[in-house]
Amino acid sequence: VQHITLIHRMTSTTSHSISSRSCPFVFWIMFAVLLNRLYTRYIPSEFQRHLMDELTSSSSSSATSRSEKSDNGNRPQHQMEGFQLAKEQSYGFFQDISQANWRRLQQISGEHQPHMYPDNPLKFTDTARRGTTPSWYQTNYEPDFSCQFERRVGGNSNGDGPKWVCDPHRITENYQQRQRRQEQSSKTTKNRQQPESSDNKCLVYSIGSNGDFQFETGLQQLLGPGICEIHIFDMDDYSQEMVAWSKQHNVTDLYFHQWGLTTAATIEENATGNGNGNATTTIAPVSKDHTYRSIADIVKTLGHSKREQIDIFKIDCESCEWDTFEEWL
Repeated sequence: VQHITLIHRMTSTTSHSISSRSCPFVFWIMFAVLLNRLYTRYIPSEFQRHLMDELTSSSSSSATSRSEKSDNGNRPQHQMEGFQLAKEQSYGFFQDISQANWRRLQQISGEHQPHMYPDNPLKFTDTARRGTTPSWYQTNYEPDFSCQFERRVGGNSNGDGPKWVCDPHRITENYQQRQRRQEQSSKTTKNRQQPESSDNKCLVYSIGSNGDFQFETGLQQLLGPGICEIHIFDMDDYSQEMVAWSKQHNVTDLYFHQWGLTTAATIEENATGNGNGNATTTIAPVSKDHTYRSIADIVKTLGHSKREQIDIFKIDCESCEWDTFEEWL
């Protein structure tokens, strides 16, 4: 402290005797020379060595910090800690959103009112399409969360076939993380030539097709080969059309299943003979002409019970959403 005080006093005296406005260049040269002399003359050698040690240590710490890589690529570990809240609450999907921004997004979502008429959400507005389903959706459940890099995937992004996807690049990043974890795990086992596990691939369920595969082929092209396996479901048989689309767009890992979606309760009713042809739901009755499965049945039948998650769940099944949504989770 004494040495710093001495420097301050001497530099203050110098600044009064030389006008920095009239000759700024000369002033700063003299100031630099003065500091150099003060450093060598008035600061003890022990303090100089201590100062150099601190600078060296600081530089070394910075280099070490830069070398600490997270599991998400090239980001330093101390930065990753600032993104931990978003990562945990999004089940690992958002890994680069700061805590402050994540809190802000939560606030926006929490302040959003999902209904124009909270006391009577089923009320229709007085519009040209009064009493219609589009009219109801216009006044209920507007989006309250935005993804920074959301994209409309499929075709030229227009029409009914393409769909909006939240930050699809993150799907590729998550796949690469799973790959790295598997590689690290395999190094600790005796068999180091383990084959690549299909469980590492992203998993997509696309329910409702009508023979249009713009979204599925577009997603594979966007993410790249070998990233996702996509399972497509429809009551009608579009398997040949899917093969043609795959060849035309040079994509793989598309799988078609001629299954309709229903609820576990409906399946049980029909299996026990207590069902009456689905009189209480909008879902077509389980019949000999079509195969219907619940979400739980689909996951079990396809062997996906041990998968971490369904990365993309796209559904457009002409109102079957209303009867099945409670079973999606």
